[in-house]
Amino acid sequence: MDHITDWILKLIRKESEIQARKCGWLEEKSFEWSSVLSNALRFLLNGGSFIVLSDTSRLWFKQYILHNINHPSKNRPFVPFYSLENINHLIPQLGSKQIDYLYSFKDILDLSYKNYAFFYVGKRDFSPLVDLAIETENSFLWAIGESFPNAFRIEEDEMLDFRLIQLFKVFDIALSASILDKISLEE
Repeated sequence: MDHITDWILKLIRKESEIQARKCGWLEEKSFEWSSVLSNALRFLLNGGSFIVLSDTSRLWFKQYILHNINHPSKNRPFVPFYSLENINHLIPQLGSKQIDYLYSFKDILDLSYKNYAFFYVGKRDFSPLVDLAIETENSFLWAIGESFPNAFRIEEDEMLDFRLIQLFKVFDIALSASILDKISLEE
C-alpha cells in the first residue's frame, strides 16, 4: 500500500505519459496537493459530506463535479456531494444583514447535515459564502489566482480549465482508491 503522497506522484506521472500536455505544474505542487487532498478524503471517509460551491466563472465546473462524482460508471458507493442552487441569489440583497443571515444559514446547515464542509472552487470575492466556506473546518478549497487559508492555489491562465478537470480527475481516482483501501491517508 502506497502512502498518498507517493501514490499521487505516480498517478501524475502516469497521466503525463498518457496525455499530450505534461502535468509538470501539478508534479511541482504534488506535496501541497496531496496534503489538501488527503484531508478531504479523510473527511469523506469519516462520514463527512461536501456542499459544492463555486464563483460565477466556475459554475460550469461545479456542475461538472456534481454530474460526475456519483456517476454510475464509477462502480463505487455514492459519496455525499450536494449543491445549494437557490441560495446564491439571496446573498447580494442582504446588505447590512449579511452576517446575521449567514449565521442563521449556518444554523440551518447544522440542522440539515450531520457532518458537512464545503468544496469551493473559485476566487474569494464571490460572496460571503466563501468566507463561511473558509471558516468551516475540513472544507476542500481550490483558490483561483490567489491564496486563502488551507486552500490549494491554482494559477489563473489559459490552462485553468484543463487544470481544474485534471485536478478533479486525480481527486476522483484517489477517492476510489481510498474507498478500496488502496492508498494510505496517514500523515
